[in-house]
Amino acid sequence: MARVACQYPSNSPNQQPSPIPSYTHHPSPVSPQQSLGHANWTVEDPDLMPTQDDWTLVYRYITNNGQSPPVMFSIDGDLHLRNYFRSSPALRLISAAVSAHVVTPPVPETIALSYYKRARKAIAWAMNQEQTVETIQSLYWLYLFSTWKGQPVIGRAFLKMALEVILNLRMNIDPDDSPWLYHLNLSPREKEGRRRAFWASYQMYQWEYALSIDTEYINISDQWMKPPTQIYDPHLIFTDCRHAKAESAVYALLGDLKRHLYIPPNSINDLFGSKATAALNSRLIQIHQSAPIDILLIAESSFRISESDAVRFLNQLSAISVQDIPFVFSVNMNLLASASILLRPKLYLSSLKCCVPSFLTPEKHSIIISAIQESLDAANRIACLIAFYMDAGTRNISQGFFFRPLKLLVYPIFDAMIVFWFVKCRMDPVWAPLAGQLFTWNMLKDRVAGMMDFVHKLKETELKRGVQAGAMLPLTQCMEAMMREMESVECGGRREPSPLNNEGSPDFEEIVLGMNMVSLTEFDGDYLAYKLGEEFGGKEEARSHGDYFGN
Repeated sequence: MARVACQYPSNSPNQQPSPIPSYTHHPSPVSPQQSLGHANWTVEDPDLMPTQDDWTLVYRYITNNGQSPPVMFSIDGDLHLRNYFRSSPALRLISAAVSAHVVTPPVPETIALSYYKRARKAIAWAMNQEQTVETIQSLYWLYLFSTWKGQPVIGRAFLKMALEVILNLRMNIDPDDSPWLYHLNLSPREKEGRRRAFWASYQMYQWEYALSIDTEYINISDQWMKPPTQIYDPHLIFTDCRHAKAESAVYALLGDLKRHLYIPPNSINDLFGSKATAALNSRLIQIHQSAPIDILLIAESSFRISESDAVRFLNQLSAISVQDIPFVFSVNMNLLASASILLRPKLYLSSLKCCVPSFLTPEKHSIIISAIQESLDAANRIACLIAFYMDAGTRNISQGFFFRPLKLLVYPIFDAMIVFWFVKCRMDPVWAPLAGQLFTWNMLKDRVAGMMDFVHKLKETELKRGVQAGAMLPLTQCMEAMMREMESVECGGRREPSPLNNEGSPDFEEIVLGMNMVSLTEFDGDYLAYKLGEEFGGKEEARSHGDYFGN
């Protein structure tokens, strides 16, 4: 006698039937690990066993409550639903945790956290077994969930593990160029699934690399990988994501720029030019040239987006999946921000008394003028793009959701704000007439007002959700302070603060900027004793930055 407790499905009269999609032949609700045919009569840990409720929750997320096909970025959603009960426990549980976090109507937060804790238990077991593509997918989604919940350090640990598995399985080499896979006779759909597992984790590693100088360097590259492609079998399987390779490249460049500028120069003369700066500039040009031309939104003028520009942009965007629209804007705005950051040291020279035009050689004078003009050009183009982004959402009400404010776009906006603030409040006035028509207060205040409107709308959305974690609050506070100082200077205030006041302390407004961190484990019963910072609210927004995140 096996002495194994049996579990029977509930026949409660109040239980609603689970929706089953017409395209899916729903598998048996029995996991292979539950079979008693094993020689050693082992039974899977009950904590890791699947249920019909788990599948229904994931189905609701992947198909938008049955209203959309299961088309995602990082994973074959259709295959995941079909094989859910045969999938690894880690992938099943973390997909349920992500679903519980973003599904509409919402489910109690404790359910998502419970799935997450069980998924961590499952991945700890899986890392000691033979690793597969599902291991990478599980680690990637664990990274997403941890990051959404205000735990970036934990998230980065999962992301690092995912990249290590990718390297161990040699999945950083395209499956078309992997002879060791030939015997598997992989279909185009299966090959694309392996590519997506790579691109999802690799893209987010480059995102982390760009955000934080503390991100651990991992020697991994996309040079042997083909970009994501669309697959039909017979219906669409994955989202388009033609921007993925260019987006990863620009994040990698931003990360290298940050680390390059982190090291002080030996002298001011080094800021006028160096081999390292020239190499970074060459990379920026290469990214521009290699990016798909149909995702580049380049206006004829930096002053405004003309009607012909707007028509051209809308035609370009109409050929792109609506879920990818924010990322297309992200690529364009971050390319502009990269150019601006590369010029930042030269721009800062315009605030030094030793670098007034009369003290400089014609060559150095020209370098600073070019830095001012090109920085303002990039900042103006970022401001114009964000204005177009918001206006397009207003015009296209049916698709307005995909043009809403997202944190993804705040960082290049922050960079543009730095340029405007510096030129207005820190640059020596002697350079202002030489900057040309790119900088006037009437134009500037409209640009800044548009960017601040974007940021404030995002801030209001987050406050309504009770967000306390994440980087949004300090970024907003800093931009608001820059805005106040620009207005003060325009009204006749000082252009730069004096070092000390009579009390010997800094004589300028001090703002304490920081991030609140919260725990993923401390909750009491059915009520959370704290509020978790939410990076994304609904399913679609999680997909817009989550399943990079999904459909």
